[in-house]
Amino acid sequence: MQRLTLPAEPLGAFALSPDGRWLLAPDPGELGEGGWGIWRTTDGQRVLWIPGGGTAAFSPDGEALALSDPAGGLRILRRADGQALRRLDGLSGKILSLVTFSPDGNWVAASDGREIGVWRVPDGALRQRVKPGTGKPIEALALSEAGEWLAIAEGGSNGPWIARYSVATGRLLGRWAADTAAVLRLAFGPGGTWLASGGGEGTVKIWRVPDGALLQILEGHTDAILTLKTSPDGRTLASGSLDGTVRLWSLH
Repeated sequence: MQRLTLPAEPLGAFALSPDGRWLLAPDPGELGEGGWGIWRTTDGQRVLWIPGGGTAAFSPDGEALALSDPAGGLRILRRADGQALRRLDGLSGKILSLVTFSPDGNWVAASDGREIGVWRVPDGALRQRVKPGTGKPIEALALSEAGEWLAIAEGGSNGPWIARYSVATGRLLGRWAADTAAVLRLAFGPGGTWLASGGGEGTVKIWRVPDGALLQILEGHTDAILTLKTSPDGRTLASGSLDGTVRLWSLH
């Protein structure tokens, strides 16, 4: 479809809008001060430059961005022109390395690796702060379809664990061993009845919610899973890997 040569070297991180029309990637800018560029995938043209580094994610409709600030904090920007719609406070001063939207786009979660904030996107209100008491680094986040539940993956020397929290109360609802070297990505299925995890060794696992029972192991990738996306009807899961492939899985 398109091959783009981007100015950042190495690329490090990027995000693709859900409809595939826009690519967000690090762009140092003409003066080298650092920022993000947005490219149109149909013709490879850069259409916008946004100052600031950090981590970014597209909203599910592709019309907004959640952008962390290297100095701490999180901003919601309009994709079309980069205008700031609101700033999300509550974890100010923390460098937020993980950012994710809920599938309905009404909630966003971000973490500095030790604590998580969950905000309501329409008004920027902080809904919950979650700080697990395990002391393990947080390596992946996911929000359920309407933002009811937050799932996190915790790393550590004794292997990763997956935990599920209530966004309304901040209460831990369940926690189980992931039985893999590392969990790099998480994604809820529709209705929050299952949770997919992407491992550092290339396997995708499907866990039953709420008890964490292992339902399926999807094998085929040969390297780390970098992205997981669920179709709206919950019947198909897409996984992208460092092995250079994307796989579509039919779920039963």
